[in-house]
Amino acid sequence: MTESIKATEPGILAVKTVTITTKTKALLAVISLLLLLCGAYTIQHSSMTDTSKDPYIDTIQKNSDAINTEVLKLVNTEGTEANLTYWGACDSALYTIRMQNTDAEQGYPTVSSNHKDINVKYRAFLHEAAGVVLTCENGGKPDLSKMNAAKTALF
Repeated sequence: MTESIKATEPGILAVKTVTITTKTKALLAVISLLLLLCGAYTIQHSSMTDTSKDPYIDTIQKNSDAINTEVLKLVNTEGTEANLTYWGACDSALYTIRMQNTDAEQGYPTVSSNHKDINVKYRAFLHEAAGVVLTCENGGKPDLSKMNAAKTALF
């Protein structure tokens, strides 16, 4: 009877070794994942705290930069695209501008007093940007000076 136990011991030992190895690999995978997630959180958190002094102002700045880029792209591509494609791009830009204006207008009563001035200036910029897009859509030569002045006055 002892011989049969001795014969099976290597098999049991092999199963135990595989089980221990599998558990060790799983534990190392969990530890690696935790370290990776903690590192990603630290990088993301530090980049957010370094650049975001005021989230409201940062959002306004990012949105105004995006709209300015979109409007300038329309001005530069005027006459180089098919009319329907260009008009579609103009309509898309106008929709974005109007949505941003609506959001800013609806948010005005709830923003803090130090943000109200920025909100008003942002809406003035959006108004000028919409005027440039409408001029482009109608085939005219837009005057960018008012839009650029409104963008500069934001910050």
